[in-house]
Amino acid sequence: MHYREYGPKPLGQEVNIPAVLKSSSALTYLEYFRLDHDLTGDIVEECLKGGDASFRRLRHLAIKGETATLSYFLSLPMQSLTRLDLVVGDPFHHICPCIAQIHCLTDIHLKIGVDRHSPRYNEKFRPGPNDWEGTREDLNALSALKNLQTLSIGPSNINLAIPWLTDDYFIQWVTNFPDLLNICLEWECSLTFASVVALSKSHPRLRQCKLLWTQELGDWNDLTSPQFVDLQHLGLSLVMNFDRSNIREFVTKFIKHPSSMSTCILFRERGFDPDGNLIVEEADETYVVRLDAKAAAT
Repeated sequence: MHYREYGPKPLGQEVNIPAVLKSSSALTYLEYFRLDHDLTGDIVEECLKGGDASFRRLRHLAIKGETATLSYFLSLPMQSLTRLDLVVGDPFHHICPCIAQIHCLTDIHLKIGVDRHSPRYNEKFRPGPNDWEGTREDLNALSALKNLQTLSIGPSNINLAIPWLTDDYFIQWVTNFPDLLNICLEWECSLTFASVVALSKSHPRLRQCKLLWTQELGDWNDLTSPQFVDLQHLGLSLVMNFDRSNIREFVTKFIKHPSSMSTCILFRERGFDPDGNLIVEEADETYVVRLDAKAAAT
């Protein structure tokens, strides 16, 4: 018997991870594999070592765990894999060079951060002041994935920062993905609105554009209008010095006929207290908002 899909068990049922990995890797026509349990240590190597044909027909992979363990999984010859959902849960999170080896990928959904409910969280996974920073090597590696249609990178309970990132680098970097239709990037950096406009010129047919670093706009009337032609979903984090009642008019610079819009107060994360609780500070709601807007159905 051949199986095309393996997903999670119902809540409350224990999962024998080694048994799942061994049995799933033997399924000749498996196309979708999702495992909602952390992969850590040598478990993947021990279970799949020597299995050169493991997951060869896989099209969609969704896994989570430590970088070293996930790296071994990603080194398998998965020539048919087009979608990757990955949650990397340790400070040594530089998994992008491993992802970049899978040239057939069209959709990447990458979460980097901590699971605060993990029993190991306080011992191993609490972010330090110099953790969780994206490097030039990370972004350069992803440049090899020329077939990407969806690129989503974001944090989970941490601050993901790329302090070295410039408008010039970003504008050049996104041109490596000519088929991109959906982009969602949530990290701390100093990119300006010029990057948004440049993205609209290089990728005018984007359907979803969520650029969730904080941007200071100044006078929105003076901003160059982006050149998206069919944008359906917009997400921005904005430092605004104009009346929020004008937000709809601002959105029409991106989406000609918006159907729904929402704004919320942006909370700034300030690290963790001694008990491991995330410290947040409420920003001035008059000026700092997260905007989410969608186009009207046609």
